[in-house]
Amino acid sequence: MDKRAHGIMFHHFHDEEKHIVGQGSISADRLYNMLNFYGKNHNILSAEEFLHRAENHTLLEKDVCLTFDDGLLCQFEIAYPVLK
Repeated sequence: MDKRAHGIMFHHFHDEEKHIVGQGSISADRLYNMLNFYGKNHNILSAEEFLHRAENHTLLEKDVCLTFDDGLLCQFEIAYPVLK
């Protein structure tokens, strides 16, 4: 893997209805703002594209992949709509 390759891992997300605030959790609005800010200077790639570029040694310093640890329901219900 290219030494420049990097990713950003997310875990817990919270809202005002179902998913409680916890240590390190973020809201949908915070995720949206983070991605907009980070995306101004980086290429946020899908996992497939990131892997393809890594295997072909074509990753750039600006390329990044987002990861979501543990496949939690809050990730699907809160983060997924932001990513769409």
